Amino acid sequence: MNAHSEPKIIVAVDFGTTFSGVAFAYTDEPDDKEVISAWPSGGNRTSDKVPTEVSYDDRAPGGYRWGFDIRPGQKRHQWFKLQLDPSQKLATKASSLARRYPSRTELPPGYSGDISQHVTNYLTALMKHTMGVLVKRYSQKFVDDTPIEYILTIPALWSDRARNLTFECAKKAGMTRISCISEPEAAAIYTLSAIQPNNLRLGDNFVVCDAGGGTVDLITYKVTQLDPLQVEESAVGDGGLCGSTYLNRRFEEYLENRIGAGVMAKIRPEAKASMIKEFDEFIKPNFSDLAQVDEYFVTTPGIEPTEANGIQDGFLIITRAEVRTIFEPVVSEVQELVLNQIRDVERVGGHIAAVLLVGGFGASDYLRKRLSACVDAEIMQPKNAWTAVVRGALKRGLEGPLISQRQARRHYGVRYWSKFREGVDPESSKFWSSFEGFYKCTNLMRWYLNKGDSVSETKAVTLNWSRTMGVNSNLTSEEVVIYCCDDDNAPSYKSWNTTEVCRLSADLSTIPRSKLTRRKSKTLGDPDQYQISYDLEMTMDSASISFVMLIDGIKYGSVQTEFV
Repeated sequence: MNAHSEPKIIVAVDFGTTFSGVAFAYTDEPDDKEVISAWPSGGNRTSDKVPTEVSYDDRAPGGYRWGFDIRPGQKRHQWFKLQLDPSQKLATKASSLARRYPSRTELPPGYSGDISQHVTNYLTALMKHTMGVLVKRYSQKFVDDTPIEYILTIPALWSDRARNLTFECAKKAGMTRISCISEPEAAAIYTLSAIQPNNLRLGDNFVVCDAGGGTVDLITYKVTQLDPLQVEESAVGDGGLCGSTYLNRRFEEYLENRIGAGVMAKIRPEAKASMIKEFDEFIKPNFSDLAQVDEYFVTTPGIEPTEANGIQDGFLIITRAEVRTIFEPVVSEVQELVLNQIRDVERVGGHIAAVLLVGGFGASDYLRKRLSACVDAEIMQPKNAWTAVVRGALKRGLEGPLISQRQARRHYGVRYWSKFREGVDPESSKFWSSFEGFYKCTNLMRWYLNKGDSVSETKAVTLNWSRTMGVNSNLTSEEVVIYCCDDDNAPSYKSWNTTEVCRLSADLSTIPRSKLTRRKSKTLGDPDQYQISYDLEMTMDSASISFVMLIDGIKYGSVQTEFV
C-alpha cells in the first residue's frame, strides 16, 4: 500500500454459485490476513466457505435463513447466482450442460421482486455476519472509525449487464466503496504469487482455470516482469457453465435412472437431499478413478430394495465405472476450454508452461488426471485452491494491480449513419435526409474496441463522436447506445449478432453554445441544428466498464449508464 494512503479495512467477497467466502485485512497490517471460517449455526465446524443458499422462514430474522443455518428438510434455494445472467452467450459447447440442467430456483409465493432478490438477501446476511466478525476482531469503535473497502469477485464470462446487476445487489446488501475483479484474475494474483519465485520465468504463459461450482473461467497470462511480478493477458479469456454443480445434477439423473423417477418423486425431500449430500461431500471430492476403490456407497432411506435397483442393506452400490460416466461429460467440457486457451496462445507463437487449477472443482484429482492426459504442460493445484479467488481479491486490494494488460473479450462499438453508398450498403437501411439533402445508411457499426485488443484500467479507450440536435433543444437528452459482438470478426452493419450493452444518457445543457457548430438545412423551412462533437471515453477493468463524455478535453455534466 502507498505509505500516504488512508488506513482502511479491505474486505474481499467471493460470491460463488455453491459456496461463498470472505477474507479481510487492515492495510497497516497487510500480513495479518484472515479468511472467515466460523459461520452461523456451524457449531464447532470450521469452513473457509459457507453454502450459497437461502431458505424462506417467517420465524427467522428477516424472514429467511442462509448458509449453514438452514434446517434439515427446509426448501433451499440454490445456484441462484446463475440466474443473474440467464441469457449469456457461451463460446464453447459447455452451454449444452446448462440447457440440459437448467437452474431451478424461484421466489416463494407472495414474495415480491425477482431472482436477484435471492442474491441481495444472501449478500445482506453475509455482510451482517462479516461486520460481526470485524467487530470481534477489531472492536466496534475501530470498525466505526475506519473506512471499509469491498472487493467483489465476478465471473469473467458474464455479460456487462450481469456484472452491473451483481454490483447493484451488493450495494443494496450494504457494501459501500465497492470495486470488482474477475474471478480468474483474482485466482491468478494469488496463485502466481504462491508458486514464485522458482517456478516462474520471463515469457512463460500460464493458463489459470478457475473451476467452481457453477462456472469455469479461464484466462492465460504471460510473465512480463519478475521483480516485482507483472503479467499480461496473452489470450482472450473463455468460460462455460460446466462447474461441479452439474455433477450433482447428473447424479440426480443417475438416481432416477437407477431407482426410477417415480420412486424418487415419492420419497421424502430430506431423503433425496441426504443422498445428494453424500455424493457431494464424499464421492465427488474424493473420486480419483483408482482401481483400489472400485465401489462407492450411498444410503437410501425409505427406498425398498429390488432386484432392479440393486440396493443392499440400505445402501446403493455405485461402481467406479458408473461414477466415471457421471463425471466425464462435465470434465470433457473443461478439457475443451483449456485446450482452446492453449491453441490461442500457440497460434501466436507462445508456449504454455503450466495449467493452474483453482476453485472447488479445481481441487478434483480426477479433473487433474484427465487434463494431464490431453495437455502437454504441467498441471498444478496450488495450496488453498478452494479459496484462491478470495485470497487473490484481498491481495489485489492490499497491494494494487498485478495485471498490466488485459485483452478485450468482445467488440464494443456504436451504430452510426453515413451517406448511402449505392451497390454497397443494403437497401433496407436507406433513408432520405432532408436536412443533408441526400440518402443515408442507418445501420453502420463503428467498433472502437475489438476482441483481443489490449486494454488497461489506467488508460481509457477514446471514440471521437459527433451528432446533431435542434437549436431549440435544451440538450438534456443526449443518448448513446453501446453495442457489443462476441464473434471473432465484428460485422460492418448492425445485425442479429450485435447486441446492446448499455445506454448512456448525458446532460449537455451546461455546454457553452460557443462550443457548438450551427448548421443550416438543405431543405427550405427546416430548422437549424447544432453539431455536437465530443469524445466518448470507456475505461475497463477486469470486471466493470465505465464511461465519460468530454468536449475539448472538458467533462460537461454527468453520464448515466443503464445496462440492457
